[in-house]
Amino acid sequence: MYNNIDEVIEYVNRTGCQSHICICNSAVFDATLNNGVYGFPTGGGLYTKSFIRSMASLYNIGKNDLIFIYRMKDENVTGGKEIHGPFQIYCDDKNNPIIYYEANSKTLPIKVGKNLENDCPMRFLFKRITAKVYTISDNFKLIEKYENKLVWGYRHPAVMNIGAARKKSISSFTIKSTVEILKLLRNECHQSYPLNIPSQIALDNYKNNTSIMKFSEAYLADDKFFNNNTVKDEAYLYAYLLNAFCGRDSALSKQIISDFKKINSGISFDSLLANSMMEVVLSPHLQDEMDIVLQTGDESTMLFIEVKKDAIDQGAIEQAKRYIDLLQHIFPDRKEVYANIIGSEVKIGYFVPIGYEEKIKLVIYKKIADGIRFSN
Repeated sequence: MYNNIDEVIEYVNRTGCQSHICICNSAVFDATLNNGVYGFPTGGGLYTKSFIRSMASLYNIGKNDLIFIYRMKDENVTGGKEIHGPFQIYCDDKNNPIIYYEANSKTLPIKVGKNLENDCPMRFLFKRITAKVYTISDNFKLIEKYENKLVWGYRHPAVMNIGAARKKSISSFTIKSTVEILKLLRNECHQSYPLNIPSQIALDNYKNNTSIMKFSEAYLADDKFFNNNTVKDEAYLYAYLLNAFCGRDSALSKQIISDFKKINSGISFDSLLANSMMEVVLSPHLQDEMDIVLQTGDESTMLFIEVKKDAIDQGAIEQAKRYIDLLQHIFPDRKEVYANIIGSEVKIGYFVPIGYEEKIKLVIYKKIADGIRFSN
């Protein structure tokens, strides 16, 4: 337990952990904080595209990572549009983040919607790491960080679910952005009540449900989920890759990282694993998103990964080129930018433009008996 935010900042700098801002419906906010269990809905059932995309955002959470809870606006309650934290992901006795799927929750229901008709089966447990919870109530202070690009890659939570914006419940931030958000908590916050989380009911509910569910092992980010439950969709590959990139200690992770080190032999791939982000917004002026972004701890080097479930065509290559050019304008003094485009094959006759041969790598994925391999 840390005494103040400065000690948490020191922890972040020492461990290199990231953070995740999680949008929380106001109706379930109190129960979320009091129980230490966060949940969000998914539009589809088990192993559908929506389910896999939701799982991918959970796999983006590493074993040391911090959690911030953003309470959505509600005309009937005070405290809407506030950010609360810092919390930390809760891990099991093997130091794996407790992220899981709980269908039709009864013991510990988390339901949203006008008539509370939508269950929130995509879940993780979290704990407090400071004596009290800190709260940012001035959203403009966070917006200033976005405008200065000290926090970058996502829209502000207040507009995340409006209009054409991607409906994201969890957004992941880099190490440096995490420090900036912690500084906001330190400088602009008020403190709320202490919590004893995760609560015993949350722990018991997790243990009782995961022990009886079919494919219960799948909900703890292990290799069996990926090897036994393939879905032909880009989001499946997001989850597959993020499971490896976010520090899971498994044979599958080691194999994937080995493949990408060979593909990107001209740069230090290990150093790029310091920061991982999914579905990153290049600019608020575009609807385009980069599928996966990896960055060094100091953010001086970036590798973005674009995933295609089918063949790589010239359009995908030209898109990667445009992204590189735009990013180097956005960050003229900060980043070396590289790209990997992943697909089932490269269409005959397509090529990387002159001058970008070292920047853009075309990567083929292939399903094998014990997983997926990647090569160029």
